[in-house]
Amino acid sequence: MERDALDLRFRLRGKEQPGPEVVILAFDDKTLENAPFLFERRVGQARVMSRAVEEGARVLGLDLFFADPERLLDEDLIKDVDAYLTGQPEGDAADPVAYKLLARVEEEVHGDEQLAQTIKRLRNVVLSFHVGDRGNVAADDRYLSRGKYGQVSAGDLLPQKNAHVMASESQFNRVAARLGVLSTFEDMTGCVRDVPVGLRLGPSVFAPLGVQLVAEYEGVSRAAVALIGSEGSIHIGDRVVQSYNGHLLLNYRGSFPTYSVVDLVDGHLPPDALKDKIALIGYTNLAQDTVKTPFGRRPGVEVHATVVDNILRGDSLRRTTPLVDFFFALLPGLLVCVLFFRRLPATVQILGSLTVFCGAIGVAHFLFVSADMWIALVGPLIVGGATSAVCLAGAYLQEGLQRRYLRSTFAHYLSDELVEELVADPSRVSLKGERRDLTVLFSDIRNFTNFSEKLSPEELANFLNAYFTPMTRAVMYNGGYVDKFIGDALMAIFGAPVANTKHANHACQSALDMFAALDGIRPLAERHDIELAIGCGINTGEMVVGNMGSHVRFDYTVLGDAVNFASRVEGLTKKYGVFCLVGEQTTKEAMGFNFRPVDWVRVKGKSKPVAIFELCSGPKSTISEYLHVEVYEEALGAYRQGDFELARAKFREFLVHNPHDNVTSLFLDRLEHVPEPPPNWDGVFVFTVK
Repeated sequence: MERDALDLRFRLRGKEQPGPEVVILAFDDKTLENAPFLFERRVGQARVMSRAVEEGARVLGLDLFFADPERLLDEDLIKDVDAYLTGQPEGDAADPVAYKLLARVEEEVHGDEQLAQTIKRLRNVVLSFHVGDRGNVAADDRYLSRGKYGQVSAGDLLPQKNAHVMASESQFNRVAARLGVLSTFEDMTGCVRDVPVGLRLGPSVFAPLGVQLVAEYEGVSRAAVALIGSEGSIHIGDRVVQSYNGHLLLNYRGSFPTYSVVDLVDGHLPPDALKDKIALIGYTNLAQDTVKTPFGRRPGVEVHATVVDNILRGDSLRRTTPLVDFFFALLPGLLVCVLFFRRLPATVQILGSLTVFCGAIGVAHFLFVSADMWIALVGPLIVGGATSAVCLAGAYLQEGLQRRYLRSTFAHYLSDELVEELVADPSRVSLKGERRDLTVLFSDIRNFTNFSEKLSPEELANFLNAYFTPMTRAVMYNGGYVDKFIGDALMAIFGAPVANTKHANHACQSALDMFAALDGIRPLAERHDIELAIGCGINTGEMVVGNMGSHVRFDYTVLGDAVNFASRVEGLTKKYGVFCLVGEQTTKEAMGFNFRPVDWVRVKGKSKPVAIFELCSGPKSTISEYLHVEVYEEALGAYRQGDFELARAKFREFLVHNPHDNVTSLFLDRLEHVPEPPPNWDGVFVFTVK
């Protein structure tokens, strides 16, 4: 799988332009069709070599060898000579036609000699040999020494090969500039991804064909080609080529400039196509001489061209160490664990895991493209995938438990819509104790003690159930959370557990809806000769919200001065004779509602005075409408400034237009008992009871 992942990186990167130093001269289908003698005859092959050097090739490398002497003659030639000589009289053997025919025969017979002379004359031909199941040359053949490393101190990296050597005949090897190992080895997937830095046969270590070609190209003596170090570094003069565990990892380009030998012999190559180049000569039309590469099956000669190109450009693949692979494999798993332990939603974890995987692939591909580095990729994906599977399974289990917990916790306190909103996005709720700006509402039934004395316990329970049902609905419909029922009292929170910036609006609208809902409950109260009335207190401010209680039993609730004040003003509604009183902060945040200033008070337990207001109406409903409100405001202003005479007059004037206003009646009663403002009057009324 790792090798397949490497192949994928090659294909994603695409083919690259190789260096200009290497070309391929191909014995291809065109050669076989148009000039088979170049393909089949030693004289033809010698001609190819000569023409390549004439075109400027600096080094010739042969991806083929001449294992047997050439004995084959053309059958038509033999028949022509036999027919002609048979018909000639004795003594006329020197006939010109016969001489030419015999000369052709002699040329064919001595093809090996001509090829050897050509190799010797050119002095830049690097031959090759193959290691396999059968051979024709002993491993200790003295001419094979031209293929050995000059120095070896890393031979232990290379396993001993007991295979046979298939090489050219000695008459060719002894005149070659050098010899190189032609053999390539497939990995378990059948692909050639590397070549050994050397082949150990007996006591000797032989260099690959590509190494010998570079050495010849750069004019490095055979003695200066060395295999040194624990990793098997190839030294070609001053050039050092790093390997990985005794193998040169191939950085495939995709293809190299390739010319048919027919075009070479016929003089049809582009100008300077071979000038100062390493020309590799090999077969490209033989199915058995192709190998599997990351870019598909390619002629075997391209493997050796790739070796040469990688050495000259210094960019053969570099394999990361096992330790680096280990940490790179560990990293995605750790990142996935971080996502899990942050308790993010499963969807976020999936997207995060995919991002981690894409990041690992991106890093591996970036290192491959920019630094020719092969870092293990399958390991990180497997580790990350396994970790993701475990973590996501845990996350889904945890999320399922959390959803069930949220449903069971809030189903009886929030509307179904809000509960589902919470379940869909649990991040919107925090059950930990925290400070937040919220709005709290208190309501209770007026004179509940007298109320309860007229009903039996069963009747009282039935009535309270009938009463709390629409009250609860009014709270939940407006996004509130029913905190608790305390006897006849109801406490609701707005803005938690689901965060909402319009909590003051929702609390005020809930109060208006509760007032409207009383019309549906009054007939039940009237059957028991009871007058039903309730009071509401609302306040907005900072409070602590969260789960509170013991480890055994706890509730989600709010605490703080803002909560206590809401409870106090709910108690004041009876004293002022209004349905709903709110704090000043609520009037600032509840947009679209009408409020009437009522008083400045100092409630029990607090030294700082606060303003209280009556909730009169909202966008959808109205509780109280007052005529000539400006008269009331003048009266209240005079009262606070200590002008009690003017205040009495204005309050009386306002009461004429609004005869049922309990607040005005309360102020007139105060002014009657206190005709003059006391010393240090600040307009604040002090309540000594809750």
